[in-house]
Amino acid sequence: MKQVLHRGLVGIATSMTMSSFGLSLISVFIPLLLLRHGLLLWQVCAFYAAYAICKLLLNFPAMLLLNRRGVRLGLTVGYVARAAYLGTLSIYLANHHAWTLLLLPVLLAIDNAFVWGAEHLYISRAMDVQRTGRDLASINALGQIGGVIAPLAGSAIAVWLGQAWLAGVAAACVMVAAIPVSRYAPGKMIATKTLHYSLKYAPPRDLIANFGFNLSVAVGTIVWPFYLAVVLPNFHSIGLITTISAAIAFTLLFAAGRRGDKGKNRAVLKEGSALTSLSHVARLLAATPFGFTIVSALYATALSYQNIPWSSLYYRHARENGINYIMSMEIMCDLANVLLWSALGTVAYLTSSHSHALFIAAFCIAAVFSWACTLMTGDSHLLTKSSPGLPTSSLQ
Repeated sequence: MKQVLHRGLVGIATSMTMSSFGLSLISVFIPLLLLRHGLLLWQVCAFYAAYAICKLLLNFPAMLLLNRRGVRLGLTVGYVARAAYLGTLSIYLANHHAWTLLLLPVLLAIDNAFVWGAEHLYISRAMDVQRTGRDLASINALGQIGGVIAPLAGSAIAVWLGQAWLAGVAAACVMVAAIPVSRYAPGKMIATKTLHYSLKYAPPRDLIANFGFNLSVAVGTIVWPFYLAVVLPNFHSIGLITTISAAIAFTLLFAAGRRGDKGKNRAVLKEGSALTSLSHVARLLAATPFGFTIVSALYATALSYQNIPWSSLYYRHARENGINYIMSMEIMCDLANVLLWSALGTVAYLTSSHSHALFIAAFCIAAVFSWACTLMTGDSHLLTKSSPGLPTSSLQ
């Protein structure tokens, strides 16, 4: 009987799923919450630009700690920061303390610097290159299950218990995700001797592809919920649209994974990028709740289809080139976010009486840059043996 998931990835997949469920309870509602509590669109853009700048500064110390002390400590620090971020958000929603808005971008940057770095480093070393696509599809499927349930549950919590309770429950779920980390995630690994804060350790094509991928994802997962919060300012509608979209996207995950493992990563990536670009264009045309649901479902499906080959190629390259490749790609990710949110913030500030200008600009930018993902280099000349940096029994 075939394993659904490679044994070495079970522990971290469990942790990622639990954390993802906690975030999914509230993530799609954060735009609505911020706007309801008085922030203007340009201020929200400034918030995310501040986050990206903070993460750009935190990448090196985070990777340094991961390289020296291992994934377990990195994930623990990241999940604690994630829970603190959600807890601080709960305080802001309940009391509107100004200091919380200054702390939130920093906590979010600590969270993503450590969690993303740890996940990328560990999965790239623990994966079986012969079944990377299937395993990534399985991990994503577990997250999608939470993505189907969590938005409706989150909307119910916000309506019945209050907005601050929603952030508090999400923080508690994230803290539970730290339990599998202490048991399964490895401690020290064989460290890379020299860690560099530089873009030169990833091919230029990969850097450009990563720039485009992160622009597209930021628009699809952050800007689009802000648009929904402007045109559909209630929890139930946004939660329902997100749930339906996640359910539809779930169906195509494994098809993309199986095709990628058969050597068709490039073809699947092109197809997913084309669908993603189309979904961004379709956002310009949606004008009714039904239209918003169709566009959200199209994007969720396209992203699932694009993300499997993208992640598969990313992890194969990281396995071959090591932690410095991850560092270079994370720097480019943050540069993309700094430029995107700075540009959108400027548009929002200059056109404050015409908020749709920001969204039109964002959707057009994402539609174009989605195609940059197809520049990702192929997976020839890759290692096919276990990485020396990780004991194969570490997640038993």
